[in-house]
Amino acid sequence: SGRWQDLEAGIILPPEMPEPPAGISEEVKVKFIETGKLLFALGTMTKCDVDGLVRYATYAVTLAKAHGDLARLPYVGVNKAGRVTYNPAIKLITQLAPLQVKFETEMGMTAAARSKINLGTKTPNHVSPTQEFLQ
Repeated sequence: SGRWQDLEAGIILPPEMPEPPAGISEEVKVKFIETGKLLFALGTMTKCDVDGLVRYATYAVTLAKAHGDLARLPYVGVNKAGRVTYNPAIKLITQLAPLQVKFETEMGMTAAARSKINLGTKTPNHVSPTQEFLQ
């Protein structure tokens, strides 16, 4: 078992990817590793992004649990005092979903964001077919 191997998840990290920080849950650690591998493959993550990735992984795991709660429990209920109450998962989802989307956009995890990031896929003297036709 090497430094970058997580035997339970069966994931081997690239050597340039930072280790998941200590003190995070196994679920968050797995999400951190999965997302980190994707971001390193895209070339949009550096070691400076570890704290943000931990927050993203935490949001993603929390959102998944909240969506599960929302699917199992009613949206609206009545408490002991007879007042209408809402499923707390609704508030959690409305607060965390925009933060998750913001992180995904910042790190190039959406199609629109990737279109703005130069991933070095074109050669410097590349001419598009449209440019070639107009010449």
